[in-house]
Amino acid sequence: MAANSRAKTINEPEGFVKVLADAKTDRILGVHIINS
Repeated sequence: MAANSRAKTINEPEGFVKVLADAKTDRILGVHIINS
């Protein structure tokens, strides 16, 4: 999250992004974005 301007503004650069995709088609099924 260190590259995210909002995370820099509030001084909270830690977190993660999880992308769920179909293994056969690589189609994105969902995304989770968690910031501390």
